[in-house]
Formats: sequence, structure tokens, C-alpha cells
Amino acid sequence: MGQELRFYGFGNFYLSQIQHGLQAAHVVGNMSTQYDKESDYYNWAKNYKTMILLNGGNAHSLNTLVSYFGESWNTFDWGYFNEDHESLNGCITSVGIILPERIYGYDENYDENLTPDEVVFALNLKRYKLA
Repeated sequence: MGQELRFYGFGNFYLSQIQHGLQAAHVVGNMSTQYDKESDYYNWAKNYKTMILLNGGNAHSLNTLVSYFGESWNTFDWGYFNEDHESLNGCITSVGIILPERIYGYDENYDENLTPDEVVFALNLKRYKLA
């Protein structure tokens, strides 16, 4: 199966804890139509299913994550969800990404052969708090 995978969800901090879970489930649903059976997403969904839900800040912070994850450095499967205009005026509520252990378990004192961009992301990931 390879390296263990986890889904990391970044939820809008204005949402309740239960809503963080629901909005992350929307992201997972969106991702299921984005990625095929050869993807890390499919591997995670079939073999791991661990979800870590983090406080992602406000809508601006989540939009910044969407832009960041959309950059060329990012090779990880990811997605996001925003509500419709009738519900929350189209507000983004959750961003999610599938990460291997080499990222979420990164230790500065041990060289995992990460790219410089991955090291920055791994270090920043540790700054987010649980939702």
C-alpha cells in the first residue's frame, strides 16, 4: 500500500465543530469525482480514511489555501467546497488535501528528501490547530 495517507481538512473557523465535519465531507465528495483509481485520493479512500480537521481561518484564509494548493509545487490531491449563493452567499467553507506521512510527520532533524516547497508546507501544517 505504500506510505500511510491522511486527509487534512481546513474549515472556516466561523463554523461549529459538527459543521467542520460536514463541510469536509463535501470536499471528500467533490474529490471523489476529480480523481481516478490510480490517485492517492482513491488509495486513501480505500485503505486509510483518517481525517484530521483543522481550523483554517476565515474565507480569505481558505481562498489563500486554494491558491496555494493550486500552485505548481503541489503534487498532492486536493479539493475545496463552497456553499451555494442561497445558503452562504457562495462562501468557501472547507479545503482538503491528501497527505503522505513524509509531510504530516515531517521532522526537521531527519532528512526526508522533500522539496523546499514541501518542507515549507510541512512546517506550516504544524501551525494549524484542531477544529
